[in-house]
Amino acid sequence: AIEQPIESKEQQQPKESDETKPTSLPIVQQGEWSAYFDIKSGLVFYYNEQTKVSLWDPPSKDFPRVIMENNIPKVLDPRTSNISMERALTMTMEEDEAKRKWEEAKEKEKARKAKLRAEKAAAEAAASAAENAQEENIAAQKRELAAEQKRRSEEALLKLQIEEEEREKAAAAEKIAAEQQRLESERIAQEKAEQEKQQKEEEEARAMVQAKYEAAKAAELRRLEQERIDRDRKLAEAQVLLDKERLDKERAAAAAAKKIKEEEDRKAAEQAATQATAAETTTTIKQPSRPTEEPVFTVENVENMVAPLKATDATTASATLYDILNCPPSATRSELKRAYITLAKETHPDALLQAGIQNDEIVPDKFVEISQAWKILGDTTSRRRYDREIAAKGVSSKAGSIFENWVMGAAKKMDEALSKAEDTLEK
Repeated sequence: AIEQPIESKEQQQPKESDETKPTSLPIVQQGEWSAYFDIKSGLVFYYNEQTKVSLWDPPSKDFPRVIMENNIPKVLDPRTSNISMERALTMTMEEDEAKRKWEEAKEKEKARKAKLRAEKAAAEAAASAAENAQEENIAAQKRELAAEQKRRSEEALLKLQIEEEEREKAAAAEKIAAEQQRLESERIAQEKAEQEKQQKEEEEARAMVQAKYEAAKAAELRRLEQERIDRDRKLAEAQVLLDKERLDKERAAAAAAKKIKEEEDRKAAEQAATQATAAETTTTIKQPSRPTEEPVFTVENVENMVAPLKATDATTASATLYDILNCPPSATRSELKRAYITLAKETHPDALLQAGIQNDEIVPDKFVEISQAWKILGDTTSRRRYDREIAAKGVSSKAGSIFENWVMGAAKKMDEALSKAEDTLEK
């Protein structure tokens, strides 16, 4: 009887959620600032309506003071308030009480309806359970009958399957035996084919190795032959350079001797003219005549041809680098090296200390001389220049500077070419 009015009241009663429920109440406003009462905490805070700033303290000293009296905020100057705080709180409390009673009535009605639905569901469940039990008994009987029939058919089918499996096993055994025989035949044939293939590959590998060996041997023979041809060609070129150098030296020596002879003839002519002038008042002295044929100058006879211009004994008696190494000027480089090593072992300061010789100032100087001599004579180019210097020093001071400077300048480039040719031969 009361269900319909309650449902109508629920339709008429608006539902209020926690989001629409007010959390604060306005107390007083002054300018942009307002004082609010926080319902949850029971405190007063201040809010700026323009800047949206909240404060717990009054924004200014002249803002109306709010005090709590019996848990109700009051403004000391009621004229400035916009609403009666007591009235606002009273209205809020009455509304909350009505809502609370309404919620209690609604909960009671929900509980009653739930109880009725539970009782109805229990009765329906009991009837359904009885019906299901009867159906279950019928189904169980049907299942037992079906199971018996299935068991019998399965036994017959199993017997047929066993017979079929026996026949299949026999056929499979025959098939397996035939397959094994076929596989064995294939394996034997495959092994034979692999052996033949391996033998063929080994023969091809041996033939390839032999071919590579023959090719490498032929290439090496060609390389050696080419090296021999190149070596013979280089030796021939070097011999040509050496012959050219020898001829150039002979020509240079002949030209130098000729120049010296011309200088001597000129000076002799001047002397003869002077003597002729002086002899105009004295008796005439008969001069010897020179040979009619022109002299032939070579490296071997140029020194004899200019014998009157030889240096003094003091010049020729000075020791040479060959004398320091105790070797003749015709010694080979190997002989010079052996002599240098022998003398260096005898004059080296460490060897002297081991022999117990101390405070000997002459022997270290001798070691320096030996090292300097080997440094010059050990190099082919420097030795050749040194040999020319020794030959040039055999000419007198009157014509020696002319001969030395002219020969040295003419043979400088020839020395460089000959040195390159010798380096090429050594490589």
